[in-house]
Amino acid sequence: MGTSQVKRIARILALFLAAIWIDQSVLPALLPGGISLRLATVLIAALAIQQGPVAAAASGFALGIVLSLLTSEPLGIASLALVAVGWVGGKAAARFPLSAFPARIALVLGLLALEAGTTFVSAWAFFGITYRFNLLEMCAAALVSPAVLWLAEPAFSRPSLSGRYA
Repeated sequence: MGTSQVKRIARILALFLAAIWIDQSVLPALLPGGISLRLATVLIAALAIQQGPVAAAASGFALGIVLSLLTSEPLGIASLALVAVGWVGGKAAARFPLSAFPARIALVLGLLALEAGTTFVSAWAFFGITYRFNLLEMCAAALVSPAVLWLAEPAFSRPSLSGRYA
């Protein structure tokens, strides 16, 4: 693993940790009703669009473990949901043209719904917990997703190979 790859992984890790901190600590104090913007899910969607299903699903698993450890959620629920978001998002990005920004926003909105459904079903099936989902959170996350996708694109884009073989 080269120095550039280590720097890229460190940038992505810092971006994920900043998103968790903002979503779990800063925004509940600023937004009414403790609304979450689901920044982790939007970042996994951005990674899926840029890097594909394998990288996004693996990152979703790791990020889900961190989220579960930092919140009172049972271990594994967030991981399962973010793995599903990463895998489906990566497969959809590979299959459908997402060059237009509205297509990316539609994909993110669908992935937010997938996360909500996966979380609800897995929490109910494995732990007997019933989650309540706030439609306002999903809409707010969809509204901020263009900014998150735009900000995350440089961190998640694949490095150019043209400079290596010149």
